[in-house]
Amino acid sequence: MSFIPFGLCLALGMLMSAVFGAVNWLLAVEEGFTWGCLALIPLVALIFTIKFWDKVWVRRCFIGGMLSLGMAIASLATFVFTVPGLAQQLRAYRDGEYAYLTEESFASSATAQRGSDHSSQEVFDYFSDGVTYATHAAELAQVAQNTAQWEQVAVYWEYAASMMAAVPSEHPRYDVARSKVEEYEQNLSYIDSRKLQQPQHMRR
Repeated sequence: MSFIPFGLCLALGMLMSAVFGAVNWLLAVEEGFTWGCLALIPLVALIFTIKFWDKVWVRRCFIGGMLSLGMAIASLATFVFTVPGLAQQLRAYRDGEYAYLTEESFASSATAQRGSDHSSQEVFDYFSDGVTYATHAAELAQVAQNTAQWEQVAVYWEYAASMMAAVPSEHPRYDVARSKVEEYEQNLSYIDSRKLQQPQHMRR
């Protein structure tokens, strides 16, 4: 999938919004020096727009700016919710936590992703997802301090091994994926055997 269209729409929307904002500021300057200075403040700029709404270009700048900003926001939102797992990871990091996934949420998201990929004739990259979950497991293992966190580390290793096991034989890194399955399963077994003891030498 190419994300260039999203980037172009986002950039165009921001640029057009900035242009309409600049024109609106020039209109405020024409009304007086005080308006020109105060119009740099968003709230005052809105007050200026309301006060001089009867002027054609003030209306055009406001409507054009809102439409441009809406296009930029829509492009960004589409990009975030199109990239597999990105929205979920952003929410997790926003909350200051790792992406703690339950088996149910993983299964539902994976099923939805496969369905979407199948309908758009795109290949679900199990290898990349396996690496992602393995990275999460290794990072969380460095800071895990309680039972819940170690259980989440085990879940990550389990998911990573499952993703690598699902890599198709025609994938260019199929042989690597097969070896990673064994590595990740060993890490999972190590955690299960040590219980709450911090695992060492976790391989990504």
